[in-house]
Amino acid sequence: MTFKETQQYFQKKLSDLYSTDEINHLFNILAEHYCGLSKLQVILQQKSDIEQIILDKFIRASERLYVHEPIEYIIKTANFYGYNFIVSPAVLIPRPETEEMLKYIEENFLQNISKDFAILDVGTGSACIAISLKRIFPKAKIVATDISEEALQIAKQNADLHQVEITFEQLDMHASPPLWFEKKFDIIVSNPPY
Repeated sequence: MTFKETQQYFQKKLSDLYSTDEINHLFNILAEHYCGLSKLQVILQQKSDIEQIILDKFIRASERLYVHEPIEYIIKTANFYGYNFIVSPAVLIPRPETEEMLKYIEENFLQNISKDFAILDVGTGSACIAISLKRIFPKAKIVATDISEEALQIAKQNADLHQVEITFEQLDMHASPPLWFEKKFDIIVSNPPY
């Protein structure tokens, strides 16, 4: 199949669920992810054949989109605060409105930090908040917690990816707090699911 035929397949497969513009947008995200092609390059290569292994990925992605799986889980990455983060169903996809919380923290605390500045991120998930705060406040000591071991594994992968040092702790906020929890934190952030 060519890129054009594959895109037509996407249109037919997903037209009951998404608008034409949404389908084209999803297709372009996948083309960039699977083939490294920009939207313009996809247009220019409409008649080019897609390798079978890549075509299979497009078809599988269309099946996952058809059952309402988010594109971020399909490509295993999401953008947040200008950075890409690894995501999986073990963590929530970072939401754009959460960036407003980071902007607020940056605007209101950047001038008031001390060298012993400490931040606690409760329910860290992918660690997008903790990592973004570490980039804003590189000298801050950041502790990120989550109840899920799977989420903490993703969070640690993201910290490695972004080359930042964050302390990760598995913590159930409904249980008795561990001893380290008595440490004073200058900022406590959380953006739990709702």
